[in-house]
Amino acid sequence: MEDQLKLAFQFAADLSNHLVTLSTAVLGLSVTFSKEVVSRSFRKSVAWLLVVSWSLYLFSIACGVLSLMALTGSLAPVETGDAVALTGIGSNARGLAKYQIISFFLASVLQVLFGACVLRDIRFVGLGNEGKLR
Repeated sequence: MEDQLKLAFQFAADLSNHLVTLSTAVLGLSVTFSKEVVSRSFRKSVAWLLVVSWSLYLFSIACGVLSLMALTGSLAPVETGDAVALTGIGSNARGLAKYQIISFFLASVLQVLFGACVLRDIRFVGLGNEGKLR
C-alpha cells in the first residue's frame, strides 16, 4: 500500500507540473502573437475569448503551484513528536488539482474557439492585393 501511495503523490505532482508548464507555454505563445492577430481588422468582439482564456490559464497556474505546495504539506506535516502516518493525498490538494484541471480545460476550449473565429474571419475577409491579410 505504501508504494501505491508514493506513486499517487508522484503522479499528482507530475500532472500538476505538466499542466503548469503547458499553461505557461500556451499563455506565453498566445500573448506573443496576440498583437498580430487582434490588431488585424477582425471582429474585436471575439477578443474577450482570449482575455478570459488568459485569465483561466493564470488561475490554472496558481492552482497548480498551490496544489504542489499542498502535496508537500501532506508529505511533511508540521507536527513534531511521534511520526505521523501518511494516509493519502489531502482534500486541499485534491480540490486545488481539480480547479487546475478544469480551468486548464476551459481555457484551452476558449483558445480553440478564438482560433476558429479568427480563421473563419480570415477565410471570409481573404487576402488583399499585396497577398497580406487586411
